[in-house]
Amino acid sequence: MVPEHREKLTFPSPLAGEHALQPCWDRLLAGLDADALYVALETKMFVPLDGFVSVQQLAEHLSLLPAYTGYFLEVLWSMSLLERKHDASGTVSYRTRAELRPYLNADSPHYCGDALRYRHQ
Repeated sequence: MVPEHREKLTFPSPLAGEHALQPCWDRLLAGLDADALYVALETKMFVPLDGFVSVQQLAEHLSLLPAYTGYFLEVLWSMSLLERKHDASGTVSYRTRAELRPYLNADSPHYCGDALRYRHQ
């Protein structure tokens, strides 16, 4: 037997606003982002990333494991440091965003990586 009067349940829209824990998540991820940037600068990863390179090419160039290199590049991409493109075969390539190249490439006269690494200490 179905009741005649049903109470209408309403749920907050997931897009209605920020979750109460969002500031906590942001702080935790900020630490991860800072560490990722530090490692990328320490390994001079942005030098070969001046142009589009595949995960495999970068891993070989820096003597890294390709699977982990792909995840790491995704972190840098999520930080808006890299551009990403997919070719027809499905290969993913990355490069440093144009406006950041002079400051993140260790071979550039405008390199600021040492200052960024110093601030991370």
